[in-house]
Amino acid sequence: MQPPILDFDPDPNAIIGPSELGIPDRPPVKHAVMTWFQEVLDDVTRDGELVFTVGWEDSKYDIYEIEYDEQPLLVVQAGVGAPIAASNLEVLIEMGVEKVVAVGSSGGLHGTVGPGTVVLPIEAIRDEGTSYHYMRPELPAKPGVKALEALVQTLRKRGVIHTKAATWTTDAILRETRAQVARRIGQGCLTVEMEAAALFAVADFRGIELAQMLYVADTLHDDEWDPGSLTVQPLNNLRRRLFGLAAEAALAIP
Repeated sequence: MQPPILDFDPDPNAIIGPSELGIPDRPPVKHAVMTWFQEVLDDVTRDGELVFTVGWEDSKYDIYEIEYDEQPLLVVQAGVGAPIAASNLEVLIEMGVEKVVAVGSSGGLHGTVGPGTVVLPIEAIRDEGTSYHYMRPELPAKPGVKALEALVQTLRKRGVIHTKAATWTTDAILRETRAQVARRIGQGCLTVEMEAAALFAVADFRGIELAQMLYVADTLHDDEWDPGSLTVQPLNNLRRRLFGLAAEAALAIP
């Protein structure tokens, strides 16, 4: 018997879907930013409108509508790990969102990417579980073409140096072995994180545009872990700037 996680069901309807969560009926906002930068969210939502709170068992995730460059934009804390991030994206889609940029941090796998390096994933290696409920196991998880192009053009316009590469999405942050790191580097991965594959899969399954921007926080270079910015004060200036770039790019997705 094959593992159940490979038993993909293409039915778009589930017994419990986001429509059962009590989402308010309101005019849709089509653009959104999902981020893991809580201190930035606290700042940018200070004058925003709280439109819905997603209540999962572990925590509550507030979705705000803010005005960015005189345009409406939904913003939310994405949530750590593929299941929560994917579910929060499902809620955004139920609310009418069609164009999303996710922005967060990652681990660096290769010596070419040090702390602060900006990386745009062009594919996510699916070493987590959530994406397999949205996409057949043999298919690659990739960002939306239009969303990725909007993100690239925004970074070029603002003069932000960046790298495009595959990323490794894993559920087991304490099981990143030397052999696995070497294998992922061989597959073209420069970063490791926990959500990209699931976000790409949900977006593809639901027919929306989504891309992701990462910066390298800690590294696994030379078989050793360097915690980097994980052990110091958050890189507020960089994180605030990346959020702004994500918002600009999300609003630019055609």
